Amino acid sequence: MSNKQSAKIRVSRLQWQCFGSIVGEILAGWLLAFGLWYGLVARTILNDVYWAIYSWLITNIGYPATLVLFDYGTRLLFLAFVVLLPFYVIWHNIGRLTRMVDGLLDGVRKLAQGQSPEEITLPEGLGEAEWQLRQALQNQKQAMEAARSAEQRKNDLIVYLAHDLKTPLTSVQGYLELLDDQPDIPAPQRQKFIHIAADKARRLEDLINEFFEITRFNLSEVAYQKTSVNLSLLLIQLEEEFYPILEDKQLTISGHIDQDLCVTGDADKLARVFDNILRNAVYYSYTGTAIGLCASRLADGTVEVVCTNRGDEIPREKLDLIFEKFYRLDSARQSRGGGAGLGLAIAREIVQRHGGAITAASTPEATCFTVRLPQ
Repeated sequence: MSNKQSAKIRVSRLQWQCFGSIVGEILAGWLLAFGLWYGLVARTILNDVYWAIYSWLITNIGYPATLVLFDYGTRLLFLAFVVLLPFYVIWHNIGRLTRMVDGLLDGVRKLAQGQSPEEITLPEGLGEAEWQLRQALQNQKQAMEAARSAEQRKNDLIVYLAHDLKTPLTSVQGYLELLDDQPDIPAPQRQKFIHIAADKARRLEDLINEFFEITRFNLSEVAYQKTSVNLSLLLIQLEEEFYPILEDKQLTISGHIDQDLCVTGDADKLARVFDNILRNAVYYSYTGTAIGLCASRLADGTVEVVCTNRGDEIPREKLDLIFEKFYRLDSARQSRGGGAGLGLAIAREIVQRHGGAITAASTPEATCFTVRLPQ
């Protein structure tokens, strides 16, 4: 049912409530008047008062005049009551409706001003409208908070983009200017400067790609193409792709991966998760150590992937912070080789969108990242 149809139904219901209230109050007034007349005049002590007045009038103005007076007087009183009661009831209900409308307008005003939902209180009979207004205000506050959060993320993105791009860009510019100003630099030194400039340029490209990635994941909705994904094959393929990086730092990957660990998800996004986790492990592993990579299915059907590396311990109070965007444990170290503090934030976003969870634990001996994905 559309909002327009629902609104029409509520208006129609309110109209019938008003009509029923008017008719009911008029009938109740008439019945009450008849009961009072019958009970007080015909059946109680007022009956004696009535006849005393009637006798006094007969004595003073005569029977015919008394009869006419009582006959027309009774009719006039009855007619006045019958006519005036509906007018009073209608006036009373119009006043009630006016108070409802005033209360509704006041609620809309508070909604426009963004006041607290508890401050919206409508008159009796508008309970559903009060709930709707409070719900609308709550949704408005959530939307405003989401907008502020998105704006803050955008501002953070700009600030960190300017900061992180400056260092490699300055290095590239410096070495190129040096090569341009000194054309007679010896070939080995020239080659060294070119290699450093190229390395910084690649670093610059990695940063730009990473910033674009976090923009896609946090400032817009990313469509997920979910199919059956064989995590066993995906992890084995990643091991092979990391071989050159591992060789450069004299690292190895060891561990057991169960066969045919299938989950429902987006293969590209899940590959990005474990790519980010492995890169993080490579960046922070001690040279010449082994990275542990294990995957298995738990008793409840959940697939668990554990990545362990030997490196500096992450303080306990910072374990949750490492999944926040742009968070850095060591800015200097990350500027030399790490990312912009976005890889783990992207990984958590993807895992949560798949209904899973990612956690971290660290001791002086090793740091462990655990990813659990539902079947």
